[in-house]
Amino acid sequence: MMVWRLAPGAAFLVVLGLVAGRWAPLDRADRAASAQVLAFGREQPAWVTTMRLVTDAGATISFVAAGITLAVVLVILRAYAAAAATALVVALVPVLWGVLHATLHRPRPVDGFLTIESNGFPSGHTANATALVLLAVFLLRGRRWWAGAVAAAVLFAVLIGVSRVALLAHWPSDVVGGWLLALAVVPLVMWAVPGAGHARMRSWTARRSARSSTPPSSSRVVRATNPATGTASGHQPPRGGRTQVPYQYRGTL
Repeated sequence: MMVWRLAPGAAFLVVLGLVAGRWAPLDRADRAASAQVLAFGREQPAWVTTMRLVTDAGATISFVAAGITLAVVLVILRAYAAAAATALVVALVPVLWGVLHATLHRPRPVDGFLTIESNGFPSGHTANATALVLLAVFLLRGRRWWAGAVAAAVLFAVLIGVSRVALLAHWPSDVVGGWLLALAVVPLVMWAVPGAGHARMRSWTARRSARSSTPPSSSRVVRATNPATGTASGHQPPRGGRTQVPYQYRGTL
């Protein structure tokens, strides 16, 4: 189980090494893909406009706002471990790609549809979006509509990455680095924080369902008549809503 958690981190380090070392085949592939994207965007301005709208969903302010909202909701639901893991992811992901932007010299494409002066590896928008949808996937796992949630999450993360390349805000390898960074961080955080996974969320739901389905205890006195004496005896049912079997006379009349 640990292998799949470490695999994205290992892949990210490989891509990071290739980018830092300016590996020629990767550089040529990035430039060739970006040249085709630039030509297509100039011919299709509506496509560029759409990608501008899509890419804003992965902005850091949107990511932080959504993460804080999710953490608050989890606290209200008393899923404290999941809330702590969410807060940790929201803080950790931007710090990691921010440190790499500050330390790794990686110029962005020139003559693109967005002008950004900072370094570009990895894509912060892509890392943010992927981290957010991974949190949702972990927290919703086990629900009946989980497969649909996963499909929507993958589509969202892919769209954000595509928008960064389409606007020439990043090279394709920057976007791959953003995906891998989130895939490396989120599973490790969910594993490292005890009880942050889906099992705790399911147990909370089960407890709530059990409490809502248990009828309230009653203080009503249940009276049963003794057929031998014709008198009624009173007793209170035990807690939990269960009532005792009424008195039954078994003697001989």
